[in-house]
Amino acid sequence: MLQHYEHCLSNLRQNEAKLDVTASQFVPFTYLDADNIEKDAAEVFTPTVFALVKKKIGCINNYAICEILDGGERVTYVISAKSNNAWKFCVYCDFTESMLDKISCSCCKLERDGIPCGHIFYVFKILKVERIPQCCVCKRWTMNAKSAFPPIKKSNMYDSCHSLDKYRELCNLSHEASFKAAQSNESYVHMKGCSQ
Repeated sequence: MLQHYEHCLSNLRQNEAKLDVTASQFVPFTYLDADNIEKDAAEVFTPTVFALVKKKIGCINNYAICEILDGGERVTYVISAKSNNAWKFCVYCDFTESMLDKISCSCCKLERDGIPCGHIFYVFKILKVERIPQCCVCKRWTMNAKSAFPPIKKSNMYDSCHSLDKYRELCNLSHEASFKAAQSNESYVHMKGCSQ
């Protein structure tokens, strides 16, 4: 069971490493006539998350503004779908000195999934925002997510004793030797004689 667990963990780490390499060396494709906010999203988010964000950006043409409620530092945009005016969502924008400080939507997608919803992107279009504000960028979905974690281990909670490390190394070597020995009868007999 321990070997299976280590094998699964090794596969997860290997897949994560491949995705890290892809994310660090690959900027998702955007058309030349794409909005500046889409181009910015391609540089900020990982390729997988960018695909989700691009769908939300692509659906902004499906929305219409119903009402704007100006409350000074907080402006509320009431958004509805063009196809169905019954569904309405409120996008709340908090401004500090004419700069967008915080934004949220009544659909709560940003809080739930960590990516802005189409309603928020529609308000960005109205406000002519060209870069995704930091309040809409969840650190874990960005290209720099791993920079938050130090590359060195700060805890020795999971350190094993030296004999366990030696045991693991010998297990790995013995598995490799057994596999090679099983490929020929002479090596098989020799290996079997060594273990007795």
